[in-house]
Amino acid sequence: MHSQTRSVSTFLTGVLAWVAIAGAAHAQTSLPHAEPASATRHAGAVEAGRAMLQALVEQSGVPGLSVAVAVDGRVVWAEGFGYADVENRVPVTPLTRFRIGSVSKPLTSMAIGLLYEQGRLDLDAPIQRYVPYFPEKRWPITVRQLAGHLAGIRTYDYTDYDPATNEFVSSTRYDTVRSALGMFVDDPLEHEPNSAYLYSSYGWNLISAAIEGASGQDYLSYMREHVLRPLGLRHTVPDHAEVIVPYRTRFYARDHDGHLRNGRHADLSNKWAGGGWLSTPTDLVRWGSALFESQAVLQPETVKLLWTPQRTAGGTETGYGLGWRNARDWDERRTVSHGGGSVGGTTYFLLYPNERVAIAMTANISVSPMGEPTARTIAEGFLPEADARPPTAALDLSGSYRYTVTGNEGTSMAGTLQLNRDHGRYGGRVIPDEAPAARRRAQDGSYAPTLPAEIPIAWVTSTSRGAHVVGADANGFVHLWLTVEGESFSGRWFGRGVSGTVSGGRPGS
Repeated sequence: MHSQTRSVSTFLTGVLAWVAIAGAAHAQTSLPHAEPASATRHAGAVEAGRAMLQALVEQSGVPGLSVAVAVDGRVVWAEGFGYADVENRVPVTPLTRFRIGSVSKPLTSMAIGLLYEQGRLDLDAPIQRYVPYFPEKRWPITVRQLAGHLAGIRTYDYTDYDPATNEFVSSTRYDTVRSALGMFVDDPLEHEPNSAYLYSSYGWNLISAAIEGASGQDYLSYMREHVLRPLGLRHTVPDHAEVIVPYRTRFYARDHDGHLRNGRHADLSNKWAGGGWLSTPTDLVRWGSALFESQAVLQPETVKLLWTPQRTAGGTETGYGLGWRNARDWDERRTVSHGGGSVGGTTYFLLYPNERVAIAMTANISVSPMGEPTARTIAEGFLPEADARPPTAALDLSGSYRYTVTGNEGTSMAGTLQLNRDHGRYGGRVIPDEAPAARRRAQDGSYAPTLPAEIPIAWVTSTSRGAHVVGADANGFVHLWLTVEGESFSGRWFGRGVSGTVSGGRPGS
């Protein structure tokens, strides 16, 4: 896929394209960098999304971030923020390739679907039918169980964060899928298959071996010829550490003091199928949009199979199909999605099948605010419901308010909401009374940035009766959906680890 015999003309074409992009971006060396956007009905959603992501990047300290949105099969927005290479001030553009981590799993599920349709892969056959060199365990395991994280295969060992033993940051080069299975091939199963859900990227290593056995091709060749090429995913490639990959971002992390540093060296040949690919948000949303089209890539029945959540033997729904998560958003719309975390990379990929909207977001840091709520926030303005909302007279919400949040888990919190309006745009702060929660630590041993005490307002949408207030900080977005009655309000709160109801008003109201 990355032949050293690439023609000189192809190389020069790539160089000239980069020079054009870099030249256009030179005058604004930080934020943002975008493909030219046509004037469409989504202009308002793009404006809101840009403002919110600008605020998110600034508050979280993410080096670089990229986003793309497709509606009805058409990419309506693709934009880069920040730097692909901080040291050399190389901006992120829509061409920048990021590590997509576990979004590699739904990508690999396309191969499962194709081989299943052709009758070459029985999802319920013992894995040894396709991988005869994999030793039998206490219980038989199948591709269906592996793809749904129900097989009992263990996950990475990274408990001590020591680079010498941390499997998540393995620097060992594996020449074949079979050799990479050696990391866990002799380990017992963690539990009886179907008895419990245990997320395992190693299970997807075994799936890639089954793809090889069923197809007669090595995994990377099969993906290139039967998945990437037919889908037109020209910017999606395996992350070969030793190969020069055009537009590949640098990878970053934070140390325990919060300082940005280069991420640890990692060779992803130990987990191609479960976390080893590079891509762009534009490629991801084009792929996602293809799944909305009847028989464009897979039969509709096959797509439904991949997306349908599995159940344990006890009947508990896992929320996970064959490489895809299945859920509902805060307005009960169906979503299918997957997140990805790598050394120096975070991704979220979200589809609204009924609304035919796809969004993908990538960042070049190990721990970032990227997650499903982040993607939902940006996607909100592109959904058909947003177009159908009639314009109404907006409230003037300027002022200071006290609020109280009652979480669904019995938690509670309080604070002050300050809003100001300048030239039709809102700013302000959410100021919790208590200090934010402790920072998270990633699988590679890096840290999340320290949460600020105050949450800057990134966007406010107001009507004659209420408002949607969005704050942005290092943990992602904070949402307040408010219904206003005189000097008081009530509604919903989501963010800072709390989901529940919120109420409040101006002091003394």
